[in-house]
Amino acid sequence: MPSVPQPQPARKPSIKIKPPAQSITMVAPDTSTQAIAAEPIATTTKAEDEPPAKRPKLYFKEYIRVFVGPSNEEFAVHKNMIIDRSSFFKTAVAAKKSRSPYSVQPIVYLPEDDPEEFSDYLQVLYTATTDDYEAHDYERLFDLYILADKFGDMKSMNILMDAIIDAGDEHNTIPSLSDVSHVWERTKADSLLRRLLVDYYVHNANGYFLTGPDAEGLDLQEFFLEVLREYMRLKDDNPKETIKKVLMDDIAAYPLCYGHRHDASCPECASE
Repeated sequence: MPSVPQPQPARKPSIKIKPPAQSITMVAPDTSTQAIAAEPIATTTKAEDEPPAKRPKLYFKEYIRVFVGPSNEEFAVHKNMIIDRSSFFKTAVAAKKSRSPYSVQPIVYLPEDDPEEFSDYLQVLYTATTDDYEAHDYERLFDLYILADKFGDMKSMNILMDAIIDAGDEHNTIPSLSDVSHVWERTKADSLLRRLLVDYYVHNANGYFLTGPDAEGLDLQEFFLEVLREYMRLKDDNPKETIKKVLMDDIAAYPLCYGHRHDASCPECASE
């Protein structure tokens, strides 16, 4: 479905604060006693003494056979690559191993998923990038995010969240109401994708989205109720600011970790 181009404010420039220089206290030498030859002082730091951190090793001989879709299209995925990232595959492989401890090659079936979407997911898994989709092609990015969420792959979810925000910022668009309906049908109430769409419509949408042809025939009462709740929250939390000023905050200028999920396997984003 088409999305309507919307003007968006420029990104807020990041401010880097330089730490103050370390102060040094100078002490005069004691000349009251006989000088003693000093041993040379080691100049190596702790970081130089420590060996460099090792990168995780990939075992290219171990892989999982994944059959996707009604036609059972086959994919071969490196085992340690996917189980390190996906709680879904980690559980599935462990269950297969417990039932067949002597099985060398685990097999996972995904009959309800789309082979093309799974292929796109593997690109995100291996390269941490997304394809150059056409402008306004939010639905494909949304479907990839939902698939990564199903697999419990937080890192891929965060990569895709950033890709969705960057697409809107680059093309001056926001998702259409048909995109919203698509996401609402496939996600749960706590989905951060839903949170993103609510923020888009609070901060970046205008009245055209309520009257345009894309809004016809869609049951989005729950979505607009969430938009109204967020609007009222912003109004209540900022009593000294005009609501127009509060609403001018742009999604693209939000913090680095906006819309991300993190745990021990996927630490928070390092500030730039």
